[in-house]
Order: sequence, then structure tokens, then C-alpha cells
Amino acid sequence: MNSLDPLIRIVGLLGLGGLTLAVLVGIAFQFFKWFGAKWIDDRFQRSLADYQHRQTMEVERFRDDAARLLDRAVKFHSMEFEVLPEAWAKLSQAYGSAIDVAVKIQHYADITWLSDEDAEAIIATRDWSETDRRSVMDSTRQDRQKKFVETEDWYRVSKAFRDHADFQNYIISKTVFIEPGIYDQMMKVSQLIVRALNEMRMAQRDPESRREVGFQSREVLLEDGESEVAKVRESVSKRLWVDLAK
Repeated sequence: MNSLDPLIRIVGLLGLGGLTLAVLVGIAFQFFKWFGAKWIDDRFQRSLADYQHRQTMEVERFRDDAARLLDRAVKFHSMEFEVLPEAWAKLSQAYGSAIDVAVKIQHYADITWLSDEDAEAIIATRDWSETDRRSVMDSTRQDRQKKFVETEDWYRVSKAFRDHADFQNYIISKTVFIEPGIYDQMMKVSQLIVRALNEMRMAQRDPESRREVGFQSREVLLEDGESEVAKVRESVSKRLWVDLAK
């Protein structure tokens, strides 16, 4: 069978039998050209629509990811700007309490020659246990001032220990929100404080140890503490204000 027989039959049905083969081929070419172009155009439009849909989905996915990342960054920096001022406040309190008990010249109320009533009125202003209050008041008049000073010193050092623990526990619990360089500076101050306090507590428990170990750590705190705290202040200030302005 000739390959053009089907076309000839179609032409016959359409009443085009009188046309030459060249004309028929031309008609067939135009016929397939028109339908082919329409088919290609339809395929292109569907492909374009699919591509645009995929691109839209990718853009939306990117926007969602970017929004999540931005939200996480905002929350992180928000926590950082809450943690740093609080950490600085706690460091200042801990350092101040440590310096109060480390300085060589201390001031105490003198209850040596006060009446029992007046002495008790002064002791009542202290946050001491009842046992410690009674221990001072039950001392002889000659020993009362010495006992008062020892008890006062004990509670001052205890407060300094509490302030230090509050500071150190806070920065340890918030480590992830503190820049490593600032954290290291804070921990250095923390170590200066706790070594001096441990040294003073040891001397309180065993006065003879003063002759053996002296107060080397206390001297280091008094000599280097202020400059180390200044470094922390500068770093925290830069982080909170200079970086905020960028």
C-alpha cells in the first residue's frame, strides 16, 4: 500500500480529488503545521505554568525559611540584650561585696561600753541568727566587741559568697547568650573574687592560717580587680551600644 493512500482517501471524502499531489502535500503540510504549532504552544504553556508554580512554591518556601531564621535571630539577640545587663548588674554586686570585706580598713559599731539595751538595739539591725545575737550579748563586756566584730565579719563574707554565687550561677546558666570573649572576662573576675573570699573564710575559721598563707588572693583582688571589671564594662557596653548602632 502506498503511504499516501490514507491521505488520498481523506481528500476524496473532502471532495478535493481534483487537486494535484503537490497541492495535497501543501495542504497536509499546512494542516500539520497549524496543529503542530498549537500542540507545541499548548505544551509550552503547560510547562511554563508548571515551572511558574514550582518557582512560586520555592519562593514561598524560601520566605518561610528566612522568616524562621530571622525570628530565631531576633529572639536570640533579644535574650542576649536581656542577659548582658543582668549579668553586669550581678557582677557589680558580687565585686562590690567582695571589695567591702577585702579592704584592710573596716568600720564597726562600738558596743563595748553600751548598755545591754543599746547594744541589743544595734545587733537587732543585723540579719543574724538568734544564736549569734545571744552569743554576742552573753559575752563579757571586755569580749563583747571582739565577738561582735568576728560575727559581723562572718556575715559580711557570707553575703559576699552569696552574691558571688548568684553572679557565677547566672552567667553559667546563660552561657549561650553571652559572647565567649565577654564570658571569659566575667569568669576571670569571678575567679579573683572567689579565691579572695575562700582565703578570708579560711582565716576566719583558723586564725593561725593567716601567718601561713597570708592574704595573697585578697591583695590580687584589690590590685587587679578594678581593671578586670573595667574590661568587662567596656566589652558589655560595646556589645550593647556600638553593635546596636550598626
